Amino acid sequence: MRIGIAALAFVLSMLSFIGCNEPDPVVQPDPVPTEDFILEVSEVTSVSCHFSVTPADKDMTYVVMLVEKADFDGFENEYEYQDNDLDWFNNKAMEEGKTLEDWLEDFLHKGSFESDEKGLMPGTSYYLYAYGLSPEAYFTTGVTKIEFTTPEIQEQDVAFSIEVTDVGLTSAKVSVAADQKNTLFFMNVFSMEQYQEWGGDETAFSAHAAALVDYYIMMGQSLEAIVTNLGSVGKAELIFDDLTADTEYMAYAVGIDENFFVNSKAEIIYFKTSKAEQSSNTFTVDIKETTFCSVIGTVTPSNDDPYVCCIQPKSQLENYSSDIDIMYELVSTYKHWDAFGEVTYAGETVDLEQISSLSADTEYVLLCFGWNDAPTTPLTKVEFKTMPGGGNPRAQELSFTIFDVQHNKFTVSISPKLGLHYFYDCMPVATYEEYLASEGSEDEAVCRFLDERIDYGADFFSCTRLEYLEDMGAAIGKQKWTFTSLEEDTEYMVVAATVDMNTGKIALRKPFMSEVVRTGILVESDASIEFIIDKYYDGTELAALDPQQFSKCKGMVMVPYTIVPNATAAHWRTSFTYGEFLSWAERDDVLFELDYKCDNDKTNGYAVVHYDQIVSFLGIAEDAEGHTGPFVIHEFKAVKGGASPAQEFIDSL
Repeated sequence: MRIGIAALAFVLSMLSFIGCNEPDPVVQPDPVPTEDFILEVSEVTSVSCHFSVTPADKDMTYVVMLVEKADFDGFENEYEYQDNDLDWFNNKAMEEGKTLEDWLEDFLHKGSFESDEKGLMPGTSYYLYAYGLSPEAYFTTGVTKIEFTTPEIQEQDVAFSIEVTDVGLTSAKVSVAADQKNTLFFMNVFSMEQYQEWGGDETAFSAHAAALVDYYIMMGQSLEAIVTNLGSVGKAELIFDDLTADTEYMAYAVGIDENFFVNSKAEIIYFKTSKAEQSSNTFTVDIKETTFCSVIGTVTPSNDDPYVCCIQPKSQLENYSSDIDIMYELVSTYKHWDAFGEVTYAGETVDLEQISSLSADTEYVLLCFGWNDAPTTPLTKVEFKTMPGGGNPRAQELSFTIFDVQHNKFTVSISPKLGLHYFYDCMPVATYEEYLASEGSEDEAVCRFLDERIDYGADFFSCTRLEYLEDMGAAIGKQKWTFTSLEEDTEYMVVAATVDMNTGKIALRKPFMSEVVRTGILVESDASIEFIIDKYYDGTELAALDPQQFSKCKGMVMVPYTIVPNATAAHWRTSFTYGEFLSWAERDDVLFELDYKCDNDKTNGYAVVHYDQIVSFLGIAEDAEGHTGPFVIHEFKAVKGGASPAQEFIDSL
């Protein structure tokens, strides 16, 4: 493992999860004087050290790195290792789109240098090494190195009692108590399959803990937050609600230190989730034909039991080892994207054309299975393939349906006749008339507009026209899109043209135009709401008092809020998001956030947020005639030390 001292942010970020509250420093190695460098390593702990470098030549540029001793010693000599370093520098420069000289300009050191280094592994021997390297990548000295070893993690003698109760189809309650009330520990649940994947022995627990830390560090959490959120002290009780039915599990607890290193033997208890009651539901699949973008047919269930019906590319299913894995993964994915309701039915016959927006010449699988918190039927799979796309651009036809027209937006549905790529956008009629006067023909006016929009997209994403069309610009098959941030009381039309996916150019300068649509006029109302936030509560304290309800609030803050509408408000939409809005937001910005995700007509709620971050509560109300009032923004920040007693909140429930 090579660790750069400067400009190696990626490497450091992957290792920085270890670095605070380290054990007491151990005896330090003596400085190593040479003709080229003096290296000193001090304050060595299991996960960190301090070091300094003093070059003999103050004007020399040089490399300084940390590396595991075993890695360095694996090379035949130091010169071979320097060559390996140089290869690595070249690769880093290419990854960042720089020349080697430009990259070295940021990486190399000159003069004395010292630093604190975190991210070391316990019980591991390292070299701190340095050598001269010119900005032109010429070696100017040999390698000077100093060896040191980080101490092992000190294992604690602790015992845990574990109890598993309330075992259901997909959930179980796990209670853990350490025999020492101040013991910091981590509790979790493994399926037996997961246990084997992580090593199948005592090392599985430490390996999984390290992976968790890596993941949450990558997601932007601090080590302190990770320890607070995932660790427990003394005793804890958690509900694990994402388990698989009819599956053997182990619940375990291990001691951890302040760096989330496992420092005790694991205590384990085994249990098995319940088996779902099976349904007699079967599915009759009638596929009549396929097009380049859809499948035409029906799925008819034999009874009214709930079931899932969806279509997936065949290639995405090839990595799953079993039908059970497919069913659980599909449900998990749809729930993650708040789309599970879109693929669940109970007794209804599914019109496949209505749920398919597919790619041309692609293999798909229709999937149907009973579901009631777990699979209740075997998985029904029917494979099909869409028709090839393409065709003569001159034979292409596009039909437009525009609906839900408001003062600042409308939605369009586009249906093509052929499987050809096309590009579409919303064009103000005033712009069309301006371009018509300049170009002299309808077709050239629209094509000029579309060309400019493609160029704009390519410039914005710093790519070629073809790359922009391939990655995000070009459409094929049926499309549905809502154009937002439009001007009120303004005429628009949707325009489109086929595009050549070999050249990035418009394939035929004979575009398509929708009917003209005029946005509405904003009729303002005095309908409004008010957010009332009086108190907030520490999530870690709540989790300690009631782990069953608040285990996921650890490290966060619970903010109850009340929404009070005025007399005019008939309906309202609310949401909250991180960041300031008051200083810059306009109406459309708030509406965009509310369109993305909102609650309707809520009178109260709870926001679980981070301390010391501004949270903007957003809302807008409308009167009985549907006219909206002014947008509402209530900014709030919870600070540590300002929370009310957690018991007070629990008593209020």
